[in-house]
Amino acid sequence: GAAAPGGAPPAAKCVGMPDSGFFLDYQSPKAGPADGARDIARQSPREVPREILREAAPERETASRQLDTARTQVQVGTTIAGKYHSGLRWAFEMFNATSGVNQDCITAHASGGAWPDDPTYLCFFAEHTVPYTHTPIFALQSEYDSWQQMYVVAKGESVQTLGDNITRLMYANSLGPHRQNGAFLDSCSHHCGSWNAITIDGEQVSTAFAKWYESLGTPRTKRVWRQAKPFPCKSCCTP
Repeated sequence: GAAAPGGAPPAAKCVGMPDSGFFLDYQSPKAGPADGARDIARQSPREVPREILREAAPERETASRQLDTARTQVQVGTTIAGKYHSGLRWAFEMFNATSGVNQDCITAHASGGAWPDDPTYLCFFAEHTVPYTHTPIFALQSEYDSWQQMYVVAKGESVQTLGDNITRLMYANSLGPHRQNGAFLDSCSHHCGSWNAITIDGEQVSTAFAKWYESLGTPRTKRVWRQAKPFPCKSCCTP
């Protein structure tokens, strides 16, 4: 058919596929009070927790190289474990990020949002901005995201609770308000980089995404693939 303005054909679909991007808005009671710039700091080298290494797929050469690097990598500009909320608030305000995030979210929060003291910096967090994202999204997300285990929650806090909250908020803020959205929610402990390395309901993510994409605009029968296994789940990390 004829091209639409901008060169796209009239039947073209524009969608988003965030990979491991659903970071929670969380401040651990174990982490101490917010401390501005100190909540985002250069940290000393440390080993990746063994439970994260065990849940990864060491047989994959790429994953193995990444893990070798992560074991000794100095983390620069990352958040202090358990202080993700205050760390991102500081970054939003320090970098004057208002114009760089979802403007519908900014407008809603600037006008009071759900509460009179609803601040605009919350739009820096996926769970708060996704209700205002109108482009259809197919999220690739581990319920037990290994990065969030290290930097969002504090040491010793429940990974199962982290996973329960990721899943709950994915349904409440993305899948619930936007019936066109989909997700591939796995129970393997990892962060990014697992394209077609995990199977849910007999299908890898490429097949799941294709089915979701082709069904946009039609009455669909399935839009969410979820393993729903308790942590830890080694068998969840295999094709």
